[in-house]
Parts: sequence; structure tokens; C-alpha cells
Amino acid sequence: MLGHPTLALAVLLGGLISFTGVGSLLRAWLPLANPRWARLYPLLPGLLTALVSLLALPAMRPFQNAAP
Repeated sequence: MLGHPTLALAVLLGGLISFTGVGSLLRAWLPLANPRWARLYPLLPGLLTALVSLLALPAMRPFQNAAP
């Protein structure tokens, strides 16, 4: 989708750095001392991965026949 592997790596690393910063900002609003929420935190990456995998195929389908 992005073409060159180096561009894909740059987008991936930029996203990781950006969302790490967003997570640091959200830390102030999500208390970790509450045991109910603390048990759900490990499930969040799995749920987000499942959501992206369900939404990625329909979003990419229009670009399937695009010329490189």
C-alpha cells in the first residue's frame, strides 16, 4: 500500500512514537490503582488488533486494483 518498505517503516515508527505520547497524556486520566480497570488493560491491545483486522480489509478493497 505504501510502496517502498522504508516508507512503511517510517510510518510504523512514527505511529509508535505518536501513540506512545498519546498514552502518556492519557495516563493522567486513567488511574491504574483501580483494580477493575487494571485487569482490563491487557485486553485492550488484543481488542484493538481484532478491530483493525476487521476494518482493514474493507478499507483496502477499493485500492486492490490500483496501479503501482
